Amino acid sequence: MFPLHIQGEIELAAAAEANLQSGWPEAIPLRLWRQSVWYELPYFFLPAFPSLSLPAVRPLALFGRLFASSIFIHDPLADRGLVAHESAASTLRIMALQFEAYRALHTVFPPDAALWDRLRGYLSDYAAACMDELAVASGARPWRDYREDVALRVAVGKSGLSRAIVAGLAELARDDGRLEPVMRALDQFNIACQMWDDLKDWRDDLEHGMPSLLLVRVLSERPGKDEVAGAIDHVGRELYYGGHASYVLDLALAALDASDQLKRLVPELPWYRLVDVTRAKLLDTQRDLLRIIDRNVQQARAR
Repeated sequence: MFPLHIQGEIELAAAAEANLQSGWPEAIPLRLWRQSVWYELPYFFLPAFPSLSLPAVRPLALFGRLFASSIFIHDPLADRGLVAHESAASTLRIMALQFEAYRALHTVFPPDAALWDRLRGYLSDYAAACMDELAVASGARPWRDYREDVALRVAVGKSGLSRAIVAGLAELARDDGRLEPVMRALDQFNIACQMWDDLKDWRDDLEHGMPSLLLVRVLSERPGKDEVAGAIDHVGRELYYGGHASYVLDLALAALDASDQLKRLVPELPWYRLVDVTRAKLLDTQRDLLRIIDRNVQQARAR
């Protein structure tokens, strides 16, 4: 997806991340050894800030890798209620990753830089989104409160890391003119990804009592743990034959269309290839879903 010189920069960031391990115990590994587009995020938007050199972006790229890893560790910690020793180990890894991430930022952004206030806001939004989810998952708020506006706010709030990367690029370039349009495109892409995750992971979310727009459209109340197994078949039928899966796919595709509005300002970005790949995946799923539903309905009528 990237030319060789950008791939070289990505490898440099991965090597810098690996070198940090010497400062931490082996039992607290910093590297997750997984592939993710979020590790490469600065390079998707770099052409929108043409004054930036590749060396100038390296500390931000390292920050992005480290902080993304901390979020990947945090999400199952919050969503799945891991046992005590797993939770403790995950918490310590998050601490180590975020320390090194902030340390990387401090090499290029002084304490009075605008990025720090922006980063605080993005992290505050992330925390609020997590608490919104947990309040419903724990029963502190009714399941039906997880309406579409809440679900979309959570999807955007939990993308705080990606917003920080774009804000960092804008500040390094001393060019805020493209910051908000790029942010809007990124927010819409994150909404589309969240809708896809909701569809892909609905069984797992149901089992663990995690709310999603998809599940709340089907169930007015969260089923108890002893009711989940019996609810899966009913929920699956309603998701697909009740049109709810199609609804979230349409919502995701509309979000990607909104994300494409950035092309009016910046016609060429590697980012658009990622959007196109995501759109193709959603369209393929939508076509398969409609074909299977139509076939099953016709078979049922024939019987």
